[in-house]
Amino acid sequence: MDTLPPLPPAGQKTRCGRLPDGLDSHAIAALAKQRRPLLILAADAQAAQRLQAELPFFAPDLSIALFPDWETLPYDHFSPHGDLVSERLATLWRIRQRECQVVIAPVGTALSRLAPVSYLLGRTFFLKAGQQLDVEKLRGDMVSAGYQHVTQVMAPGEFSVRGSLIDLYPMGSPLPYRIDLFDAEIDSLKTFDPDTQRTLYPVPEIRMLPAREYPADETGVTAFRQHYREKMEGDPSKSRVYKDVSQGLWPAGIEYYLPLFFDETATLFDYVGDDALVIQHHDVQAAAETFWRDAQGRYDMARGDVERPVLAPADIFLRPDELMSRLKPYARIELSGARHPTHATPGPCGHPAGINMPLRFFLLPLALSTEPAAAASLPSYAFALAAESDRPRLDMSQPRQPLKQDPKLQLPDFDVPPPPSWALEAKKRKRQTRLQTPQWQRAPMLVPELDPKTGMPKTGKWRQQGFSSPDYQLDPFSQLR
Repeated sequence: MDTLPPLPPAGQKTRCGRLPDGLDSHAIAALAKQRRPLLILAADAQAAQRLQAELPFFAPDLSIALFPDWETLPYDHFSPHGDLVSERLATLWRIRQRECQVVIAPVGTALSRLAPVSYLLGRTFFLKAGQQLDVEKLRGDMVSAGYQHVTQVMAPGEFSVRGSLIDLYPMGSPLPYRIDLFDAEIDSLKTFDPDTQRTLYPVPEIRMLPAREYPADETGVTAFRQHYREKMEGDPSKSRVYKDVSQGLWPAGIEYYLPLFFDETATLFDYVGDDALVIQHHDVQAAAETFWRDAQGRYDMARGDVERPVLAPADIFLRPDELMSRLKPYARIELSGARHPTHATPGPCGHPAGINMPLRFFLLPLALSTEPAAAASLPSYAFALAAESDRPRLDMSQPRQPLKQDPKLQLPDFDVPPPPSWALEAKKRKRQTRLQTPQWQRAPMLVPELDPKTGMPKTGKWRQQGFSSPDYQLDPFSQLR
């Protein structure tokens, strides 16, 4: 990609025609080298995960963070998995400390209101070797931060005290830690395997994040009770959620009452900062409006529960217009989300505003290599793309032919269906593999002659066949054996 979209100044936006999957990652990686930090708002979670997987291929030195979703529906009566909460807190810490240069977030996740930045910074502390440690004070701090005291540490958010040994599994940490005390001094800090409980290797310090995205101490309970009485109608004593939190219990789904624990909430933009370059990957506004309609519908269904009254969507999420207002002060680049335009015109990026542009990525021979390691290292963009305008539309009224593939042939998975503008032909493993792009319905292609007895290709026997069979029109992979 020779031409990159121009970097707009703060408060302005540059529109860019849609790039095929894979080429968009290449362009974003090039932009990340010019401007950091970079915030990518993806229209859906699948696109966000694809970008996270593909960007390191183009820029291995980039530090990339995907802000994960709770993976629950609005007003669900169950809480997100502890690993997701751990990853969210660690990601927010990294974003705030500028430890990641590219932040990727689905728009539905970016709409959620978060704990204030002061909550995360004020309740995070570090433990270092040689430091004086009061065990009883640490125990109280851990409980106040939402950590659970257990006999054996297995999951994030747990801790255990056994004499001079203290096991901790901090939120956002890949492994738990074991503290060995010498009197009141930290003698050593080591990681350990939660399955075998055997120590692994020493570390210089431990970062302790809060165990929850809301305060679980007395201050948090008091704030919850006060804000609940201000915002909720009816008698609080009849609410099961109110009574549980008042007793220090945390019912499932309490995350959707998060704004009640704080006087003010924050958003992802408060953690990212004001100097980021924002990339709107496909139609972010339409995705935000769809999410808002779904949240409003679920609110209408849940609002009649007397024992579990719910907050209005505007208290938990940003409205679509609020999201667009928060984006206005940033420098923005918008990647179009149109998938199959009839006519493509050049966009400001120097490329057609659609998928129909003459591209060739000559990585396919490597993708079809007999070496599994070479094939596994290539994402979806390592395949041939051609101009869709060069070919007529497929007849979708006919049934699609099944894909026939040799299980020994190492092919990466496709993130999206391949373009119907190229044909692929491969011989058996350990034989020559070739890529051909014949003219539609006229250009000949080489196909192996099959032995009528064994059904296997004859060695050195090839014949020309036109690309006019309906089977070939329906399935570009029909020649893959």
